[in-house]
Amino acid sequence: MKKIILLSALVLGVFAFSNKQVINAEEESTSTGATITFKGDNTDPTNPVDPTDPDNPGTGPGTGMEGPLSLDYVPEMTFGTQEITGNVETYDLTNLQPYVQVTDKRGSGAGWKVSVSLTSFQNTDASKSFDGVITFKNGETATTTGNNSVSPTASNPVTITSGNSEQKLVGTTAANQGMGTWVTRWFPTENDATLNDSVQLTVNTANVSTDSYKANLNWIISNAP
Repeated sequence: MKKIILLSALVLGVFAFSNKQVINAEEESTSTGATITFKGDNTDPTNPVDPTDPDNPGTGPGTGMEGPLSLDYVPEMTFGTQEITGNVETYDLTNLQPYVQVTDKRGSGAGWKVSVSLTSFQNTDASKSFDGVITFKNGETATTTGNNSVSPTASNPVTITSGNSEQKLVGTTAANQGMGTWVTRWFPTENDATLNDSVQLTVNTANVSTDSYKANLNWIISNAP
C-alpha cells in the first residue's frame, strides 16, 4: 500500500510542475513614460550649409546673425567686366550658386519673410553713379533630410530697382511653415552653364562711364509673413 501511495504522490507532483510551467508562459506587460521639454530661445548662429545638398556644410562665411530666427547666409553679386554699348544691356551673374539661408529655431511656426533692396551703383569715390535693376528668377527652396515642415515659398520672379523699396524674395504664410534651416537658391537653367541666367543685372549703358562700380544689396529678415 505504501508503494501505491508514493507513486500517486509522484504523479501528482509531475502534474503540478507541468501546470506551473504553462502558467509562467503567459505574457504580461506594463508601461512607463518618456518626457522631454523644448524651449525656443537658442540664439547661437547657424553655419551656412551646401545649397546643393543642405545636409552638408557650406564653404562660404556666414552672416554670424544671432537669434532664434536668423538670416545665416547671403550672396555676393558679381556681374563681370562689360563693354559700354550705349544701349540697355542685361548681364548674367558670375556666381553659379547664389542662395540665402534662414534658420527658424523659435518653435512657434509664427512665419517669416526675407526681402532685399538695392542702392545705386557708385565708383570708389562716389563721383559717378547709375541705377540698375537686378532680377531673381527660378528660385527654389531646399532643406535638410527629415525636416517635415512645409516649405517656404520663393517669389518668382523678383525685380529690385536702385533706390526703390525692398521686395520679398521668400517667405511663409501657413502655420508651421519654414521651420528649421531652409535655403532659397537661384541656379542656372543649364547644368553646364558658365554664367547664371537666373540672376541678372539690367543697365542702360548710356548712363555709365568707364570705371568700377559697386551697389549694396540690403537683406532683411522679418518675423512675420
